[in-house]
Amino acid sequence: MERDNTSEEKVKAIMDNQWSDAEKVKLSHFVIENIDLEKTKKQVASVHAQILKKIQKS
Repeated sequence: MERDNTSEEKVKAIMDNQWSDAEKVKLSHFVIENIDLEKTKKQVASVHAQILKKIQKS
């Protein structure tokens, strides 16, 4: 807050206006969890393969 010269109230209002993870997941086609690098790489490869497969069908 100090860095951006923003009040606590404004920060709270911004945070309250953001979607929850559950809301984002509900509307997502793909979800990649960025917790473990190796798992993330596997998820990215899987999503990439799925997208390529969909493109090839078009």
